[in-house]
Amino acid sequence: MKLPHKLEDKLQLDKEVLSSIFDGIISSAKKEAEKDPLHLALVTYFESKKQWMDDPSSAHLMVYHNINMMMESIVDAVVPGADWLVHELYINHSFYDSNLSELCSKYFGGACSVDRSNYIIRSAIKWRTEGVVPVFTDNYWCPPKGQPISWLNIVEGLGNLRYGKPEKYLTALRILMEEISTREETK
Repeated sequence: MKLPHKLEDKLQLDKEVLSSIFDGIISSAKKEAEKDPLHLALVTYFESKKQWMDDPSSAHLMVYHNINMMMESIVDAVVPGADWLVHELYINHSFYDSNLSELCSKYFGGACSVDRSNYIIRSAIKWRTEGVVPVFTDNYWCPPKGQPISWLNIVEGLGNLRYGKPEKYLTALRILMEEISTREETK
């Protein structure tokens, strides 16, 4: 279906305006980060090691790995009882957040999916450090379906998946999907 020419122009203009707004936000955030003394120190240090950026493998080993080791030390210092999964959740937060947010969005719609993802991640940290399994309430930040332990098993499964071991994730996902569909059928 072809849209009327004026509507196509308006949609294109809206896309351009939104793109410009997001570009401005990202640029501003980048400029702000560049003022941070830690950022300046790291850039100065790594500028003296330009050979590390010759290929992605070297960059990963010499740069990214070092930054990860620093993050692990920081997590150990400020999060008592942190295990491998807690380190993962801090160091690779965007991987977990995007996967959980997409999962929530798929089953419950896009609204509040990021809030739910963040709640699940915070709950997983508490579970791993204190042994506390959360109770999901009717609050917007809680997934409305699936047992809390099933969501925590999804998080742990994602950790295994990141290291090339998909079995726990696939099992946890199957169980969660069964719980979600079973609740839908009983309504």
